[in-house]
Amino acid sequence: MVVRFWLSSDGGIENLTATEFDFVQWGFARFIPGTAKENAEIGRFDEPMALLALAQWLNVAGFAETIHHRLSGEIGDHNASGENALEDYLAFCFAGLFSDTSGTRRLEDIFTFAKETPAWAKQTATLVSLYRNPDTGLMEESVVDWASRPSYSLGTRSSSKAKQDLATTPQSKVETEDVKAARVTLKWLEHAERTPICFPSTLMGPDLLFILRLEDGKKIWVAVQSKYESSDLLTASKLKKAIRSLTPSNYFSATVPEYQADVLERLKALPDSEVGVGELSLLRVVVSHPGETALQLGSNRREPTTLPNMKHYDDEHPLASLNMDYLANITKNMAPLNYVSDTIRKAKGKAAEATAAAEATNSAAAAEAEETSTKRRNEDQVEGEESRSAKKPRVVVAVSPSRTPVSPSRGTYHSRLRPRRIYSLGPSVDSLDVDMGGDCEDAPPDSAAETDEEMTDSDVPKSGYDRLFDEQF
Repeated sequence: MVVRFWLSSDGGIENLTATEFDFVQWGFARFIPGTAKENAEIGRFDEPMALLALAQWLNVAGFAETIHHRLSGEIGDHNASGENALEDYLAFCFAGLFSDTSGTRRLEDIFTFAKETPAWAKQTATLVSLYRNPDTGLMEESVVDWASRPSYSLGTRSSSKAKQDLATTPQSKVETEDVKAARVTLKWLEHAERTPICFPSTLMGPDLLFILRLEDGKKIWVAVQSKYESSDLLTASKLKKAIRSLTPSNYFSATVPEYQADVLERLKALPDSEVGVGELSLLRVVVSHPGETALQLGSNRREPTTLPNMKHYDDEHPLASLNMDYLANITKNMAPLNYVSDTIRKAKGKAAEATAAAEATNSAAAAEAEETSTKRRNEDQVEGEESRSAKKPRVVVAVSPSRTPVSPSRGTYHSRLRPRRIYSLGPSVDSLDVDMGGDCEDAPPDSAAETDEEMTDSDVPKSGYDRLFDEQF
């Protein structure tokens, strides 16, 4: 619970248990008037001195490791703390990355830019909070260095600060939760909160907003969209959606359009802004984990036309992703050890296994299809041969046991076996059936002259063979 309060100024505790009532008794928490809910009042744990002392104690006892261990274990479970666990983890990481006062961490090391790295990204940067003092009207700037000077709260969560006194607010003026969250976001943007990080209303777009002061004193907004991706590569549809949600022209446009002009006006009013980061001095950052973001133009992880064809990819406000290898190196000694690199490696391993399984399945399917095709071709070939055999023409020659033809064109015959008629059933003949109609003996010629004698059908009496032939046709 203490970790959650450090992350954001959301101090709401609903339905306090018997143990949590002790926080009220000790002066760490308080009940909110008019919030009775099912016989249990809503409490808030927000006493600055108590929380600051606790943060200081945790810092000495290993604050960073405690926070890292808790948040990393919740990544992937959006309900672990009621919010997106990955964006909580990233808030912690950005606070650490930009709390470095040694000046060794440059933006170009921490971020991978979609296109050419801009000149201002070669500078170091520090996380700062801006607060406009309502009494003096002056802007107060504070460097966030929680490693040595912890704050009791790192961020403002837009879903929490706009709680209303339901007992005194007329029902007609009770705002919806969405509108309340949007109003909290606008309040942070006009520097009415001391917290350096904002968890904006979900209706706005980004998951995180914060301000960086560059080495030369100029300032930029950083808008972050986090995407939990269990595979080894962020899908194109998720990347497209993330880029859209980070682009200023879309803030509140489809949800609370009356707030769009207000939010753009507040972003444009950033003091000492860096002019090379678009009209609003805003850097758009997509962070995916454990899957790779891969939004750099020319990346071999995506098709060449995928990124250029994405709407808002070429917006005037630069686009970048978090260098996860750099983050893995910074956090490798925090418990759990090597968390970032290990989860990335596991995601790649699972993706490789899935690819190998898919290839094996496709190969087996292809082999089965080829086997089926070969079998079908063989069956078709056999059927074709049988069909052709059934359709072959048959020639029947009925032969009378008298004389055989010497020259059918001349009509002359030998006096041995004489064909009565020849019938062809087709243009080609593969076999010749000779129907003798019974036993046949050679008949001796009557004379030598009779051998070449021309005869006609009428000259030869029809025998049983001839009759049999006529009956068949």
